Amino acid sequence: MKVAKLRALVLVVVTAMALAGASGKSSAAPAAPGKPIELRVATHMSAKHCKTIAEKEWTAEIERLTGGRVKFIFFTDASLVSATKAHDAVLSGVTDIGVYPLGHLPGMFPLTEVMNQPVGLNSTKAAIWAGWELMKSSKVMQDEWKSVKVLSACSLPPYALMTTKPVRNLEDLRGKEVKASGRAVHAMKALGGVPVDIPITATYVALQKGTIGGHWCPPTDLKQWKIADVCRYITLDHFLSITHYTTMNLGVWNSLPADVKKIIDSKLDDLVTREMNGWIETNDLVIKEWFPKQGGTVIQLTPEERARWTQRLEPVTENWVKSLEAKGLPARDTLKEFQRLLVKYK
Repeated sequence: MKVAKLRALVLVVVTAMALAGASGKSSAAPAAPGKPIELRVATHMSAKHCKTIAEKEWTAEIERLTGGRVKFIFFTDASLVSATKAHDAVLSGVTDIGVYPLGHLPGMFPLTEVMNQPVGLNSTKAAIWAGWELMKSSKVMQDEWKSVKVLSACSLPPYALMTTKPVRNLEDLRGKEVKASGRAVHAMKALGGVPVDIPITATYVALQKGTIGGHWCPPTDLKQWKIADVCRYITLDHFLSITHYTTMNLGVWNSLPADVKKIIDSKLDDLVTREMNGWIETNDLVIKEWFPKQGGTVIQLTPEERARWTQRLEPVTENWVKSLEAKGLPARDTLKEFQRLLVKYK
């Protein structure tokens, strides 16, 4: 009888813990007297990736400012959760903090996807700060993320097309299978390519085997993910990007001491700045120096060809606007504000 009661008690406790995690009511691991609060950070990126380095520098600063009362433990290379499951892992409490691209969550954050529309991006800085300022100022976008604590929304450098064979025009791209995720799927279809939505961790092998012939992502992937080993050409189109979010489980956030939360909130712009600087430095170095030294070829679209691509892509954004407006969402106003901020930070 005692064994049965004990089993029943264990079942109740486990069930309660699972429900708490699923509802976002997890809390940070309680610290013993003199011990720091430990926060797990899950990322699919490597420890040497510029974004991970920026995040580790930022968390070290938070640890210093809190007098060591908070400690961040990193799980890199998708060792805890994959990029496709990171958002759910944050919600359920599998990890306290998660890093993941918006492209793996199609339709979940409809207005936030404005940052990933093919509107043409003039610089990494403009893409990042326009998106981050919009995130901080837009109540409707904040409502989309109310189930987590957003620590950063950082767009990647503008996309470029990395391919096994040169792409100089739409004709070269027609029918080519290209890795693309999120809103880039719609854009790639409009350009005549065939989008293949696979994780970045599976892209190298797919290119190596010839399953796909291209990879549409920031140029930094040439080095960070060793795409240059299999793609000898890169076409700088710079029409769109994808946004990486760093979020914290809401229950964990609410359980932190008030002064710790105040310190973290005061340093969120600093986190975005660190991430941006890492992206810009790495991106410029890869395009201008590293890839050419590897024997790679950098292709610039001619003004006439760029106009052709633009003409193909404009309906993609307009269709996105109309589909959300039909649902009562202020997509057009959100797009106009994003475009205004892109000009501001040009």
